[in-house]
Amino acid sequence: MKQWVRDHIEEIFLFCCLAVVISMFLFRYGCFASDVDWMSQHSVFPDYFRKLFYKTGKLIPSFASNIGGGQNIFNFSYYGLLSPLILPSYLLPFVTMDTYLSVISVICILSSVLLLYHWLRSKGFRGRLSCSMAVMYLFATPVLFQSYTQWMFVNYMPFLILAFMGVDRFMQKKKPLMLCFSIFLMVMTSYYFSIGGLFALALYQIAYAIRETVPFRLKEFLLLELRTAIYVLTSLLMSGVLLVPTAFTLLGRSSDSKQTVTLAELLIPDVKWTHLVYSGYGIGLTTLLLTAVFGVIFYKKAWERFLGYSLLLVLFVPFFEYLLNGGLYLRGKVLIPFLPLLLYWMAYFLMKMRDRLLSPRAVSFCFGITVFLAAIYCDFKIKELQYFILFDAVLMFLCHFLYEKTRKMACIVVPVFVLMGTFSTGFHGMQNNMVSEQLFAEIDAQEYQSLIKELKDQDLYGYRIETRGSDQENFVNINRIYDMEQSISTIYSSAYAAKYDAFRKHVFGLNEPHRNILMQGMTNNRVFLKMMGVKYLISNQKLDAKVCKKEGKNVVYDNGEVAPLGYVTNTLLDEKQYELLEYPYNQIAFLHGTVTNRQTENLQKTSEAIVHQMQQEVSPVSFDLGSIQSKLLTIDEEENGYHIVSKGNATVKANIQIPKRGANYLFVEFDVKNNRKKQDMSIRIENEKNKLTDRSHVYYNRNKTFRFAVACKQNLKKLHISFGKGDYQIYNVKCYAAKISEASVKKLYHNKMKITDNWTTGGILQGTVDSAEDGKLVTSIPNADGFSLFVDGKKAKIEDINYAFIGTSLTAGTHRIKLVYESPGLRVGKYVSVVGFLLCFILCLIRIFTGCRRKKFVLQ
Repeated sequence: MKQWVRDHIEEIFLFCCLAVVISMFLFRYGCFASDVDWMSQHSVFPDYFRKLFYKTGKLIPSFASNIGGGQNIFNFSYYGLLSPLILPSYLLPFVTMDTYLSVISVICILSSVLLLYHWLRSKGFRGRLSCSMAVMYLFATPVLFQSYTQWMFVNYMPFLILAFMGVDRFMQKKKPLMLCFSIFLMVMTSYYFSIGGLFALALYQIAYAIRETVPFRLKEFLLLELRTAIYVLTSLLMSGVLLVPTAFTLLGRSSDSKQTVTLAELLIPDVKWTHLVYSGYGIGLTTLLLTAVFGVIFYKKAWERFLGYSLLLVLFVPFFEYLLNGGLYLRGKVLIPFLPLLLYWMAYFLMKMRDRLLSPRAVSFCFGITVFLAAIYCDFKIKELQYFILFDAVLMFLCHFLYEKTRKMACIVVPVFVLMGTFSTGFHGMQNNMVSEQLFAEIDAQEYQSLIKELKDQDLYGYRIETRGSDQENFVNINRIYDMEQSISTIYSSAYAAKYDAFRKHVFGLNEPHRNILMQGMTNNRVFLKMMGVKYLISNQKLDAKVCKKEGKNVVYDNGEVAPLGYVTNTLLDEKQYELLEYPYNQIAFLHGTVTNRQTENLQKTSEAIVHQMQQEVSPVSFDLGSIQSKLLTIDEEENGYHIVSKGNATVKANIQIPKRGANYLFVEFDVKNNRKKQDMSIRIENEKNKLTDRSHVYYNRNKTFRFAVACKQNLKKLHISFGKGDYQIYNVKCYAAKISEASVKKLYHNKMKITDNWTTGGILQGTVDSAEDGKLVTSIPNADGFSLFVDGKKAKIEDINYAFIGTSLTAGTHRIKLVYESPGLRVGKYVSVVGFLLCFILCLIRIFTGCRRKKFVLQ
């Protein structure tokens, strides 16, 4: 036993370090999960994949009918679809996904730390040095931070490190299986970050090949690279079932978050400290990283120079970041996969220091240039962090002199541990984004599940059910499906149905309550909720709607007459006529008719009738804030609006004059100008919120026109308006009151499609509909590539109805409707994966056959 402990003392030490760190998290926060993207995306989508598997029995269902009105499942593939880390949870239905991911995150960190240690040991580094690098990996900012925030940033690390070990095995023993399957697992776990991982592997393998090809022969080198490329390509082919349909989904899609950069910005070298040190969205090491990279200046071997200068280019030339980010933006997160390779390079630098392969002057120069760069420029916005980085660089410069005197590596390593530990403690505390027990209780699944099942038992028409709560609850529930009978209109994903997103933002003009342009969030706009078929709202807060049920702290509100999932109507509005409508008529129009670009016999007549009806319903009303001077809020009237300075959330009452005929909707619109462009601003009217993001934010939401649609009562005279912190102006203020009859809404939706199969197999919706007249079949399912529509068994032509949704023309009578969805590229992807696995099997057979022949030749 004692001998075993001595032999594994470093592994035991690493395990204890991780145990201490996780224990501190659990003792301080009670969990290992954040209330940002981890709760709204990275744990919610895997939970949905598992529920979808239980419902359909398919590992790869094509359609996610419950989220965002209905989306291609590969819009969410980034979040762990077919991930080898997520699939085991399908065998554990009794374990919540939040708990499962917290545990698997810790296991990923532990396995990465131990694998890195063993890889470095296999490279000839001493035990203590290898252990030191593994500890630095553990304390690297993104490793812990992203494990509980954006899990996909680091969850592939065990497979990436295994792939580095696979390169060694292939180069030394010509055995490629470990390399193939490690890359395959890395890609299936996180295809986005696998691009950076493959790039890091390529640099390492080429450097290894240069070192092994002595004397250097170009032909021999190229043949070795070709063999390696074949095995890597085999791994990618094996991943085809994920990569091909994902590529079909992403290619050709415009991105709202795309950053415009000049050629000079891409090619001129730049030291971005935020991408290299002490950042959760970069490599997150200390300034020793830069010192080690600069050591290449004094290296003489060809492989050293290749690898060293390649790392210099990747770290300091923005073009590589832009390339690895898919040409979207310059963000340091794509450098995270280089972390194992950079730790190897740091270990190599320290080994050369120890073995006197670098002169003291050369080492002093490397540390000195790091101090110089830290002193002249640092792009961190927080001054204290700038000083900390400079302190780090100066301290390491002094410690290297101490090392030269004592020749003890602890003089370098221990200060690094202290610096990383100190920063990590402060950094995680400053984030203040760990999930609270209260939030976990508020989004308890069991309470919502029982309510949803009860409501859906009597639903024949595919109505949607959504939840409402505080801003934080709405954020974490933006993708959350409590029961597979529930469907929602919201979505927060980096990929989405483009037509639906454009409809929300540019056609309908929905309010934007979130700071991220990718969030298609929750709204209380009753007009939108009606057209999207949101029949019920479950909330622990008071809403202005009919109460139909109470259970504990949750109340179920009935949204009145709403659109079924499918219906037939001949009340049509010409798209050209619609485009002439201004706010709020452009929203109200969807409660009176269906917008189409196909000419029909009575189209002009029905269009004119709809416009005339809206003109009778809507009246402009006065909107008066007045002037206010208080400690918290200042409002000054200007020629065309108001200038507002708010020191915090301040609520005022605006005077409103509702027409005598009454109104049930109030619409407010105004333009905003943020005078503090580096700060978000927000305004809330009643329970409807709009936000304009800090202009420098990478997901700037561009919400410069605020629109609000709130339910109102007959005697409404005051409108509650809350102004968020900031200095801003509102101008071109318009306010309208509308009295929209529920009877006219009911008339539009009266020919409802009765649902007989609500996506139970993951890709098929079936129903029947009866109409006395010719008309349009209208659905609230966003149109996208991959749909096929069948009417009475015959394929029908799909039309864009209401700009973004699936529809078609129907004749009078009873019809059987069948809507089928198959993800574009999925069938091809399956064939590609089969080819990949067959190729892997063939290559293994060839390897075994040639190995046997070689052994036989040696014996003879």
